[in-house]
Amino acid sequence: MLLLFLLFILITLATFVVQLLSQILPDNIPQLRKVLHLSAILSCAVATHNYSDPVLLGYIFLFFSAVLFGVIHYKILNISTGQSWGIALFPLSFGLLLVSGRIETVAIVTAMLILAISDALAGLVGMRFARSYWVPFMEQKSVLGSFVFFLSAVIILACQFRPDTEGYWLTMIMIAFLATGAEMFSWRGSDNFWIPVVIAVTLQYLEPKGFIPQDGVTILFCAALILPFLVKRGWLTCNGATSAGYMGVWIALYMGRLALVFPLAFLVVGSLLSKLNEKKPASEARNAMQVFANGLPAMLVSLLHLPFDIFILTFAIAMSDTVSSEVGKYFRQRTVDIITFKPITSGLSGGVSWAGTLGGLLGSLLVALIAALLMFDRWEWPMTISIAVWGFVGMLVDSILGSLLQAQYRNEAGEITETGPREQLIKGWHWCNNDVVNILGIVVTVLMYLLF
Repeated sequence: MLLLFLLFILITLATFVVQLLSQILPDNIPQLRKVLHLSAILSCAVATHNYSDPVLLGYIFLFFSAVLFGVIHYKILNISTGQSWGIALFPLSFGLLLVSGRIETVAIVTAMLILAISDALAGLVGMRFARSYWVPFMEQKSVLGSFVFFLSAVIILACQFRPDTEGYWLTMIMIAFLATGAEMFSWRGSDNFWIPVVIAVTLQYLEPKGFIPQDGVTILFCAALILPFLVKRGWLTCNGATSAGYMGVWIALYMGRLALVFPLAFLVVGSLLSKLNEKKPASEARNAMQVFANGLPAMLVSLLHLPFDIFILTFAIAMSDTVSSEVGKYFRQRTVDIITFKPITSGLSGGVSWAGTLGGLLGSLLVALIAALLMFDRWEWPMTISIAVWGFVGMLVDSILGSLLQAQYRNEAGEITETGPREQLIKGWHWCNNDVVNILGIVVTVLMYLLF
């Protein structure tokens, strides 16, 4: 307990010093935040490594996370701009990992070290030396910073576990790759949550527990060959292709190469059906947000090592919703709101038609049949029917959530659209778009499937 008290004093002192310096040197606040980030998380790593009761320590982290959320909300610290929740998210991730009791301490400490050192180095080097930038998801990132993060993560993993075979080195490289992706695709400080979670859980399920690094390398090589073609064809944007490649490597590592059939089927069927309607401009190719909206639940299922049928169900729901939407737009039948049954414009979220509904059922059935064909030797037909039915239910849940939550706007011409300024909002929540509804629809349906 004395050690925890001393580390708490150290973090408090570091926070005070950085707060004071930020008032003297306001132009250096980003660098000062990285220094505080490094000292605070290294202190957490020391505490976790030496404290004998990890569960109690986890609750302490959760308590301080709640306190820090309040600090950010009320803008008590000058180094917190109110735009990033990062300083409250890292103790939240540490607390959840420790309280779960399912992750070994060495895995959590390693995750802390990578978050502290690699993230700080990437930020400092990127701010000082980077010349090339890009937007992989929702925030600008430096190419040099991402490379520094990856390289330093590999070194930390090697120091912690001392790999002595080619296969083990490959595993360390793949874990560093997953962590780098978690950093690249995060925004507003959420990397402080996802980086330690991804690293700690992955380390817990190393080969031979199901983590197959060779599959990741194979898929990464194939993605580098195929994805540029899909960008050229207008199926994916550049950041959409990057996120699809990352998702493919993730799924291959956790679920095996066979599991990639389902996201590939979703991409091919969805892209081909979109050609039924008016030709989409390049700006409407699937971007990173749309890729993650349909694939993130499957990634979380694989990270949590949930049963394979739940993994398949996530894509059955996504396929059902996509086919329903595209078929409904093509036939342009009478479309009504699923809640009020009042006529609405075809294509608006929450709308259903007979053609679209039938298309959704066929899309879900397609995924279930693919699963039955791929795993006929260890798959039962009742499971096929269950996946098809629940995938269709997921499409209906998506429509209900879209009607209840998704933002709708009335523009100057009196038309109702799903994008617009807050002043034109007539229904739903401004932050809730179709991508948010897709994620919520899949998550809610999976929870219902687990309950029933």
